Amino acid sequence: MDPSAGKSMGGGSRLPSWIVSLKSPKPYGGMLYMVGTSHVSKVSQMRVRQAINMIKPGLVMLELCKKRKNMLKAGTPKSCCSLCRNLTQVALSGHMGLAVFGYLLSKLMQRAAEEVGVHPGEDLKVAADEARRHRASLILGDRDFLVTVRRMWCSLTPYEQMCLCAELYYTTYVSSRWSSLTDSKYFNKWLGKRYPSLVKPLITERDAYMAHVLRYFVDQGKTVVAVVGEAHVQGICEQWEKETDVQKLLHVPSNSQIGAIRLVCALVIVLCLFYLFTY
Repeated sequence: MDPSAGKSMGGGSRLPSWIVSLKSPKPYGGMLYMVGTSHVSKVSQMRVRQAINMIKPGLVMLELCKKRKNMLKAGTPKSCCSLCRNLTQVALSGHMGLAVFGYLLSKLMQRAAEEVGVHPGEDLKVAADEARRHRASLILGDRDFLVTVRRMWCSLTPYEQMCLCAELYYTTYVSSRWSSLTDSKYFNKWLGKRYPSLVKPLITERDAYMAHVLRYFVDQGKTVVAVVGEAHVQGICEQWEKETDVQKLLHVPSNSQIGAIRLVCALVIVLCLFYLFTY
């Protein structure tokens, strides 16, 4: 599928270059318009608002799952409580190391957002507000984030798990170099270079999942605006006409890789870093 960017819509209106359009391969299918965003960028919020006002879609898809829908109330205690509740469930099910990893990852993105004066996922909140204003229906089109986090964790070796937890802690609570984290493409490239096995569960699999969800609605003749991280745009284009085994993408790896020894080692590293840099 060759995506179109900056081309004309019906009525002669011309799309900005940052909107990517894809047509359904079905004879009477609809159109998808993708806006690639940084979830911690004020420019992205402006683009999302402009795209929905220009296209006036019947459906707006957000890069969220049901467990993260409270991000649409960014900055409220409820959104934080929802994350804590989900991670507590993970910990109580015997995956304390996984819960620590998920918590550190979320705190990293929260800190990056604070540096530029926005709430994490504010672009998605703007999209939801604009969708309601135009009476468009919302689609939460991302894979369950607990499935993603578990598949990320199990893709790492024991040594990589310990190193990643330590690095996330250091970057979140100690390092003062934040400018690069506001660029999601740079951040994902940096993460993928240091931990290559994370690319598949974090990016590639979610590209395929979201493309499958979007195709379901667009093939019915719907006009959809999708608000996704800019790192997902190319992957969704590549997956657009491919068949996707969704059940395979939702499979949670066995617990054999998540042992008590790894948890103890990871927590020891985190605690050592905490005392090293705060006392």
